[in-house]
Amino acid sequence: MSTTRAILDQDKGPALVELALGIVFAATTVALFGIGTVTMYGYGLQTELWAGSGISVTVAFFGTILTGVGAYATNQIDFDGLEELEVGALAVVLVLTVATPFVPPVNDLLTTSYMWGTGAALLNIVSFGYLAWE
Repeated sequence: MSTTRAILDQDKGPALVELALGIVFAATTVALFGIGTVTMYGYGLQTELWAGSGISVTVAFFGTILTGVGAYATNQIDFDGLEELEVGALAVVLVLTVATPFVPPVNDLLTTSYMWGTGAALLNIVSFGYLAWE
């Protein structure tokens, strides 16, 4: 078995790729909900790429979306065979990730209140973990 195949396909536990995606997803979620800052090489995940009319799209938003797509690509989730809990986890990830930058009241609630932001971030990270490692 080749090394690449061993990294991508593991029968027990999460694959190395999914662990890396999980760490990046957690970091981008923390930055997206404004409960922490993540800066690498002088660039922060909170850097705004576009802002207008109360909407603020940051690097963290795209990082969260890309890692979610990466988890789907590595797991090849079958959307027809999802169970209720998996559908709920997928809905949580999609709604929280998209609503935060595009719905100003949600953005204000999650980024100004550490309690709500931390709760939403934990819920988002746990939902991602359930989807990525199921």
